[in-house]
Amino acid sequence: RSLVGSEMCIRDRNYMKHFYSLFLALTVSILTFSANSKPFTLNIDHADRVTVKINYDGQPMDLVDGENTFEVNVDSYDQVIVELKSGFLFDRIVNKAGTPKEVYGTSAYFYTNPQTTDDDLYYTVTTGDEESLRTATMTVKVDEPSKVKIRTSMTYREIDLSENEQQVKFIPGESKESPFSIFPAGNDAIYKVTINGNNVTPSYGSYTVNVADGDVLEILVNYPDEDFTVKINEKDEASFVQSVKCNGEPVENWADFSAKAGSSITISGNTTDYCFEKIEVGGQTITYMYGDYSFTLTDNTVVDVYAHKWGTFDVSIDIDDADNVEIYQSDRKLDIQSGKHDYAFTESQNYVYINIKASAAGILKSVTHNGQSVDVTYGAQLSIVKGDEIVVTTEKIVRDWKAMLFFEGRNDIYYVSLANTDTRKDIVAGDNIAEGYNPFNFGAVDLPAGLSFQPNDNQPAVVFINGEKKSPFYENAFSYQFEDLADNDVIKVFVNGEPEKYELSFDMPEETDGITVTHDYLCPVTDFTTACTNHKGTVYTLTVPDAEKYEATLGEQALTFDENNTVEFIPESDAKLTVAKTSGIEAVDAEVDAAKAVYNLQGIKVGNGLQGLPAGIYIIGGKKVYVK
Repeated sequence: RSLVGSEMCIRDRNYMKHFYSLFLALTVSILTFSANSKPFTLNIDHADRVTVKINYDGQPMDLVDGENTFEVNVDSYDQVIVELKSGFLFDRIVNKAGTPKEVYGTSAYFYTNPQTTDDDLYYTVTTGDEESLRTATMTVKVDEPSKVKIRTSMTYREIDLSENEQQVKFIPGESKESPFSIFPAGNDAIYKVTINGNNVTPSYGSYTVNVADGDVLEILVNYPDEDFTVKINEKDEASFVQSVKCNGEPVENWADFSAKAGSSITISGNTTDYCFEKIEVGGQTITYMYGDYSFTLTDNTVVDVYAHKWGTFDVSIDIDDADNVEIYQSDRKLDIQSGKHDYAFTESQNYVYINIKASAAGILKSVTHNGQSVDVTYGAQLSIVKGDEIVVTTEKIVRDWKAMLFFEGRNDIYYVSLANTDTRKDIVAGDNIAEGYNPFNFGAVDLPAGLSFQPNDNQPAVVFINGEKKSPFYENAFSYQFEDLADNDVIKVFVNGEPEKYELSFDMPEETDGITVTHDYLCPVTDFTTACTNHKGTVYTLTVPDAEKYEATLGEQALTFDENNTVEFIPESDAKLTVAKTSGIEAVDAEVDAAKAVYNLQGIKVGNGLQGLPAGIYIIGGKKVYVK
């Protein structure tokens, strides 16, 4: 598995664990606390005009005119639902403090919770029949009633239209039956809508009109038999407009021409070579164009077209330390600098995006885009335009601590990850974790550290930190979190179960100055009077001031120092490390009796006589001799 996949698996399981804990807590709370019931009152003017129930699955309640009080459980977030019967409307609903409640349509919903105030536990409901509430009147004129529909707000009533001028009654006031929605009944477009003689601007062929008592609404479907002028102005650069058509036919001199009312005008633009900005026509501003823009001619019309050739634009990017961050536009890596600088980008038909992410040397702390904070958890992808200002703050990664990760059974797992659990950034890449000791550097930026792996056959893996067994992040998992991983810590993973432990005791000379013993390369032994216990496979390192003046044995095995006065060894059972100063060693010449056998300190015969042997300590005739 990839690191990302494994870490996502960890997080998903963590979330499930937290969800399960939360579910248990909620279940216990539901079972243990007593219901918090409170009285809820509806003061209804006409009880026969409404039905009331508690929650959607509740039964309709018996009601009377005046106050109706019943219990609601605010801890269970009970909801009181009031629904009107056919032919009636809400006139007004206010709480105990006189605050109106907004109501849309024929239902009112009263939500309760533990913080619901007494004022919101008492409501006065005033109703009326539809006709009695419609106290406002307006005049409606329509030339083709069969081709138009008018629908009110709140009641969603469709108004019956006739060819003659007619009076329409409606409920006045905000959030009542106004505004009216006006739209075609079929495929025919509406020519014009006016309110009190003022044109109403359509939106996608429909009209929304706020009306009041005494207004005059006029709707014209049929276009007049007259010509209107069309003037098309290219405001920035010429040549964006490629062609203009009237009812599908090309217009030769399209900058200034005339056409019949109701004609369909289509403007085609070159969006390949030009950046379209906007079209202003008939009081509307169109900011998008996919090659063509069409409108129906209803009056003398001026069309202003704003476009310019694709070019470059500048964006200001302020970076505190450019070494800590990388910025890409598609596959192109920007050459960035610390400080505030302008960077040029090429315009495109599509949005121009940049991707800001941390480099290997840093952390992305924050990004603001025109003053607005951007989430940087997984880097920051921004859509940019001319004049944008971006500020990037970072932090230099400092990894001056060292630790050790030991693996026994690396080949018995199919993935391993050691990464920051928040950022998912590798501390040690999984492919670089091998059998045995894996030293690594890290810093505070890498914490909390998460170790996860998956055995091939779910072996009984165990993990230790500085000799102490570590529990997994959640039960039966192979995920471990180290919030406080410290300098010189040692993590050991035994995939196939915990191995034996061996005890190493010490026999040291009286003076131990300059003699050091460490285990796992990082952990010094500080007390030679007490045995040291570690798992099988632990490497110990012994260093003495001068190898020529000391000899060392592990049990019966002689140890040989290297040129750095150091020797490494791995105990295979309980053992004693003996270190002593050399004594009784004879300095001899190479002319010693050639017939005598010569052995090294490991007891291996290296020849007869010392002729040709390198300088060192040997055993001849049961005595140690030193060859210069």
